[in-house]
Amino acid sequence: MGETLRISELITVEKINKWKLGDIITIDAQTGKGKSYFVKNILYAIAKRDKKKILFLVHRKTVDEQFVKELKRDKKSDVIEVRTYQHIDSKYRMHQKFDFSDYQYIICDEFHYHTSDSAFNEFTDLSLNAILKEKDKTRIFMSATGRDVTQYINNHMKLESINYQIPHDYSHIKKLEFYKRKESVHDYITSIIASDKKGLVFVRSAKEAYDLHLMYKDYSMFLCGESNKLYKHVEKNKVDSMLENERFEDKLLITTLTLEAGVNLRMADLTEIVCDVGYDVGILLQAFGRKRIEMKTDYINLYIKAVTNNRLGGIKSQLIIENQIAMNFCLTTDTEFTKANYRKKLSPMIYDEPTKNGIEKRLNMVRWFKVQKDLELIEKMLELKNNNLGYCLYVSNLLGIPYTIKEEGEVLSDLEIYLESLVGKMLFVDERWDLIKKIGLKDKNSKLQKGLKTINSYLNENNINYQITSHVDKRRKLFNGDINDNRDKTYWTIN
Repeated sequence: MGETLRISELITVEKINKWKLGDIITIDAQTGKGKSYFVKNILYAIAKRDKKKILFLVHRKTVDEQFVKELKRDKKSDVIEVRTYQHIDSKYRMHQKFDFSDYQYIICDEFHYHTSDSAFNEFTDLSLNAILKEKDKTRIFMSATGRDVTQYINNHMKLESINYQIPHDYSHIKKLEFYKRKESVHDYITSIIASDKKGLVFVRSAKEAYDLHLMYKDYSMFLCGESNKLYKHVEKNKVDSMLENERFEDKLLITTLTLEAGVNLRMADLTEIVCDVGYDVGILLQAFGRKRIEMKTDYINLYIKAVTNNRLGGIKSQLIIENQIAMNFCLTTDTEFTKANYRKKLSPMIYDEPTKNGIEKRLNMVRWFKVQKDLELIEKMLELKNNNLGYCLYVSNLLGIPYTIKEEGEVLSDLEIYLESLVGKMLFVDERWDLIKKIGLKDKNSKLQKGLKTINSYLNENNINYQITSHVDKRRKLFNGDINDNRDKTYWTIN
């Protein structure tokens, strides 16, 4: 890995002394460039000299715990106080305010939280808006993947910022391989177990991560978010040890994206990282960035779940709908239509806000901005035809590393291609019947099988990585204002 600047070399005391109250500072630098060191040492000394305090905001409780341990160990907690963004979000949801008055510096660590978490947390704009209103503080935003939020601050909020950047270097990636099938993860895991190396496996679903952990229980530890019901299976003593020692002792750490940012793993023997994180490149960069690169001999082999162009097209269709929802929400003045059509779970960017007059709907503008940036990203990937794998070429170009495909030459079946094209679509009676005929599953009497449980069992038994779920359409009107003719009708979706 090439030698590059560290934050404390880029941002000197002389530069800090020129900052003014109200300044917005952004720091774009990947893991290992000394962001925490900068805060705990350089900024700490200045704040202590001036008898000021620092508020350090993080996006995960695991990061909170790890950083608090560091501060106590280094005797820095007299000046630096740690909180989570969610703590501030929850206060403003209840029309309370967080008291920023004690602090001169607000450090927004891993501030990509405001966009990346907005896909499942509709309140991420609350803490950001609160921070941006603190115009008598110096606000410092730090992340390796915070460009979307920086653009939101600059372009949407029309606020200027002082930007510092250290070029990213991915030369420590020794091998970049994409895999198409979920079963390939088992090949990677068995190879890791048989070696003298350790592995980090990211899985989007907590259930899938836990099931994988059970299959390799003698070799792995499991981690998911505390709010998940499967958290009861997390061995807290192992997590505490990992946070304190910045390493895990099992062969494998199988985790959801709760670990994707902020936590440091200083392990020379951690060389194998498997990532099933979806199309969001920012999350991918954060995930494999958990391994700290400290010596020239440190390296990683990176294995990433491929996202096909067909899948990207399905995601694009969903994002276009979400974008249209936001546009219509901003344009409508029909209160009853809003209440009927913009239910809490309908869109992750629309949420209920308690007011003196009851409940009002609010739009998370940060999420809307993220949707538009994601559409731009997907369009760039789709432009790279690349045998239906534009995502793979895009990531390879971004990292500057050539790649291979594990199942090179393997062709997806016609059924898999067909299922991929339907991901995310609402399949009513006619579309469901077309799907049933395409699957063509028959019993011993040659009768076409149309039961959802039977079809899903068939897909699972044949290692076809799709599942079908059933829902009821409760929309009174469509988003263009037309009456919904499918109201109260059942539809299927393919996941």
